[in-house]
Amino acid sequence: MEEVEVREGATRLVVPPPPTDSGPGNSSMPVFFNPVMSVNRDMSVSFFRALKRDSYDAIDLLAGTGAGGVRLLNEVKADWDMVLNDVNPLASGFIRRNLEINGLEATVTELPAHKAIADKRFDVIDIDPFGTPVPYVPFAVNATRHRGIISVSATDTAVLCGTYPEASWRRYGVRTEKTPFKHEIGVRGLIAYVVRRFAERDRAAEPCLAFADEHFYRAFFQVESGSKRTDALLAKINFIGYVPETGERWVQEQPATEMIGPIWTGPLGRKSLIANMRPVSENAERLLDVLAEEADMSPFHYNADEFGKALHGRIPKMSDLLRALRLAGYRSSPTHFSPTGFKTDATVPEIEETLTKSKNI
Repeated sequence: MEEVEVREGATRLVVPPPPTDSGPGNSSMPVFFNPVMSVNRDMSVSFFRALKRDSYDAIDLLAGTGAGGVRLLNEVKADWDMVLNDVNPLASGFIRRNLEINGLEATVTELPAHKAIADKRFDVIDIDPFGTPVPYVPFAVNATRHRGIISVSATDTAVLCGTYPEASWRRYGVRTEKTPFKHEIGVRGLIAYVVRRFAERDRAAEPCLAFADEHFYRAFFQVESGSKRTDALLAKINFIGYVPETGERWVQEQPATEMIGPIWTGPLGRKSLIANMRPVSENAERLLDVLAEEADMSPFHYNADEFGKALHGRIPKMSDLLRALRLAGYRSSPTHFSPTGFKTDATVPEIEETLTKSKNI
């Protein structure tokens, strides 16, 4: 099989020739690997370095070439007992090669996902499929240890962000629609799905870090047991109202006609943990800088072009826009979901009034 060698972070990887486009890859590839998703793996390295735990029993459930698990073994100092699993027998050859060229050891298996974690418990379970993680998340509910970490990716972003609302309802139990903040809805819908699946067994899957980049969504959760913890997380799953004509958005506990949800309306992560994450690439640094500001802000964002009249048709520097809102007494931050996006506790009329009156924009 044709192969090439690439380098991510401090790790050498032997992989199939990458796809020619910038999308999430192609399911027809003999062994799945997409270099565009290297930032996904960069963030995983930064995340586990920041946790600073001594040891992990871990499984990369859908390992592909093994890139994600191999990078953790090679770049995160800890005592790893790692299983790299992929049902595709062609994948195991790439996994073993990548372990060998980096001088690493791990258990390599070729099992269906449900069999790979049946009757076992792990400190870390990574679910990084091509497409939706929905078929795999239920397998992890009982397999994740107390205070263990489950990380979940989704590349079916068009489903979660509102392009295919019927599929979103079928797969994730989330009602979506097209909005100017669609990718935030997608990430928060993914979080809500995972939280609710774990809650069915009185397990609290608390989001530690969640983000969107390129063609995927990614979320990390710490899992604990107990109905009180679980109920506290479920209380942060609510509905979003949105009026396209006015741009107004709001959070609502109870569903109503044409509401978006149920989605996660709590923080996108633990600010203290995010502050301790050190980027291993420029793309990861870009994400972390903004996430550190927006993690505990509102569960939706605005885009500057929604306020064309107040801004006299111009798109100002984000720093100037945020400064105007802050001087008016409102909490504000940029958002990684959109280069022209911002978050604030101001209402739409308050934003319009502030931007209209500001002389510095």
